[in-house]
Amino acid sequence: MGVCDICGRKTKTRKVRMEGAIIEACYVCVPSSSMDYKNMPKEERVKAVGKIKEKDIVENFAALIKNAREKMGLSQEDLAKKLNLSLNYLKHIERGEMIPDGKTAKKLERFLNIK
Repeated sequence: MGVCDICGRKTKTRKVRMEGAIIEACYVCVPSSSMDYKNMPKEERVKAVGKIKEKDIVENFAALIKNAREKMGLSQEDLAKKLNLSLNYLKHIERGEMIPDGKTAKKLERFLNIK
């Protein structure tokens, strides 16, 4: 039993790849078995993890995001809605637990006016 990173529900979860990150998701949020991380061939798992680590993201990216968001007077929920991101995904990024994919990183940079 785990907590879904998308909806926050306490239920049975599984690892899935979403927007370049490996997250825990419940079967309601991600019903497709094609995104199941455990059932991916080993080569695909290595590629998925490799893509996340290859991104050119500065070490203090999480702190930059949080500081810029707070300067703008936005809550995490407001920023997630404006950028069409999952609130839990944004929380993980801000805590430095996840590295955003390139598309999400660019969205955050443009909206928050950071590099």
